[in-house]
Amino acid sequence: MAKYRVVEPSAVIQGGRAWQVGDVVELTDKQAADLGGVVERESRVDRQERVALETVAAESKPRRKPEPEGDGE
Repeated sequence: MAKYRVVEPSAVIQGGRAWQVGDVVELTDKQAADLGGVVERESRVDRQERVALETVAAESKPRRKPEPEGDGE
């Protein structure tokens, strides 16, 4: 069994409730393959999210103004 994250809306119901995008579920590789693109192995999803977050952070990072030289008097 491995952890998978739901990445597409699905009608799969487990434990009395429908899976929502972002849920983490434990499945065998065969079960995940049977679901097609509904789930992705969690480690792969985490890596994609981390890269996306790093990209957004780098793009939105405020640029610091250079410190004025001198003693400020």
